[in-house]
Amino acid sequence: MANWQQFESGESSAPLPKFVIHFGMSRLLTAITAVSVLHAVGPVLAADVSPSPAMPAKGVPYVAPLYDWTGFYLGAHGGGGWTSSTVTDPTGAVFAPPSTGVDVSGQGWLGGAQIGYNYQLGAWVFGVEGDLSYTDIRGTTTSPFGVDVNTRLNWVGTVTGRLGIAWDRTLVYAKAGAAFGEISVSPRVPPVIDFKGKDTRTGWTVGAGVEYALWGDWSVKAEYNYLDLGTRTVTATSPAGGSVLTDAKVTEHMIKLGANYKFGWR
Repeated sequence: MANWQQFESGESSAPLPKFVIHFGMSRLLTAITAVSVLHAVGPVLAADVSPSPAMPAKGVPYVAPLYDWTGFYLGAHGGGGWTSSTVTDPTGAVFAPPSTGVDVSGQGWLGGAQIGYNYQLGAWVFGVEGDLSYTDIRGTTTSPFGVDVNTRLNWVGTVTGRLGIAWDRTLVYAKAGAAFGEISVSPRVPPVIDFKGKDTRTGWTVGAGVEYALWGDWSVKAEYNYLDLGTRTVTATSPAGGSVLTDAKVTEHMIKLGANYKFGWR
């Protein structure tokens, strides 16, 4: 008891009791251990509570641009045609009475080339086109006088304006303009007298078609044309001598399938 009182008053210089020393050392070791643990796990805890990285923004879906029909083009075509001709003998001396028409229907094939230019404004496509076709469209009939009347369309061409509406790579269009061509009329009087005549003439045409753009600058098309080459007098002559005047009216229907290549420059 006396020792404790002396310790409290600070008068005693005796050493501290062992339990006091032991208690203090235990507290010191505990504090050092806690600091060490916090130092070791601190970065890990910091990483765990750090904000999550932002999710990458989704990209805008790619939308392919609409096809542009503007530009010059060059192409080729092939198909078939049907002609309707009415041939008369003004004199009534060779194959039919005067003013009596002889109807001749012909059919055959055609092939040729075209060149043109399109300009697209919104969905509308304005254009101009020229084409030329070699044709082998023939017809024959027997007249009231027993004479064979033969007709042939040798070639035909058109120069037209076009107006169309486009749905991306699909173009639907109408066309109209001038037509020109060469026809042959050949009455054959039995047994061997042949009269042959040719005439180059102009007229008009209307038509419509659809065109589809493929890869690159290539496109394919299908087209219908109606041509009216009018009525003109054709002089047919015979190697044996003599001639005959015939009035021939010619109309034609054509179906054409073709392909075009559009140039890169406009």
